[in-house]
Amino acid sequence: MFQEEQTRTLDIQGLSTHHTYAYKYTPATKGLPTFLLLHGFPSTSIIWNEVADRLRSVGYGVLRPDLLGYGDTSKPTNVHEYSLRTMGAEIVQVLESHELISVIGVGHDWGAVLLSRMWWYYPQNFTGLAFMSVAPGTPQKMDLDTMSSMAKERFGYDMGGYWYFLTSQEAPCLLNRYVESATSLFYASDPEIWKTYLLPKGRLREWLTCNSQHEAGYISQSDSNIEIHRLLNESFRRGGFEAPLNWYKSALYQIDADHEAAIPEDTFAITRPVTVIAGQRDAVGCPEIAFDAVDKGRQHGHLPDATVEIIRNAGHWMMLEKPNETTKILLELADRAEPGVSARCL
Repeated sequence: MFQEEQTRTLDIQGLSTHHTYAYKYTPATKGLPTFLLLHGFPSTSIIWNEVADRLRSVGYGVLRPDLLGYGDTSKPTNVHEYSLRTMGAEIVQVLESHELISVIGVGHDWGAVLLSRMWWYYPQNFTGLAFMSVAPGTPQKMDLDTMSSMAKERFGYDMGGYWYFLTSQEAPCLLNRYVESATSLFYASDPEIWKTYLLPKGRLREWLTCNSQHEAGYISQSDSNIEIHRLLNESFRRGGFEAPLNWYKSALYQIDADHEAAIPEDTFAITRPVTVIAGQRDAVGCPEIAFDAVDKGRQHGHLPDATVEIIRNAGHWMMLEKPNETTKILLELADRAEPGVSARCL
């Protein structure tokens, strides 16, 4: 029997920002842990619908916010309000409002980047962490030219060219004008199309100005995913892309650089169980990058208890394409984080 999922909002208090967060929350049963699910770009908390239902069905708690700039959460347009350090503090307030002392953190895409920062500043809040499509690391200066050239040399295609467009002045206007065109590419059924029309410099802009369309890759999987895609389009038609794009701009402008430069080296060591999850067909968060990151993390002592899981025949959106496989991996992480916890499931 599912615990009822509650739709809530919380006004953040005591910080320099004054944001309101919208989120969905299901309390855990039988003393089971709670999963914190953090989405990426361009999505909202509804991206977790299928996985959240599966976790709730066996008694786990689930808290899944619309992150800053998305869904029904505040949408400031000032890039300096998108400090990862501050947004992490805001999410911790949401957890504390439900007396959640520790959770299993799961981040996808930009949600994974936020999760890694939350570990640096609030390690006591986590018993385990899962990073989907983006592996944990240490502070890095954002250099688009270097990122693009290194990807071309290693993988044979540009992985970072789309950043130039997403951080440009014209991006919000074009994305808002062609929402369906944009989401059809971001959620394309064939991951190979990203290598041609999304990732190389200039091609995303070209795609939008031609109002091109492509079938979303997970739509045939279930009727619920068709509804998710409709709700995503509706959310971006209503709220626009200007606010979400600040996640990219904040990284490019290095607004957290001063704080991150002062972090002690041993802070980067994640001393809880970690799972890095990659889609076999993900053109951005590809398996090779996941394995490289974990190997490097082990060598530097930053990831002493990390595993890599590859979801076969999945692209970037594995929680939609392969919800059963994704949930299974998260349940295995829960057992590593709290041995024997699965025996208490419903």
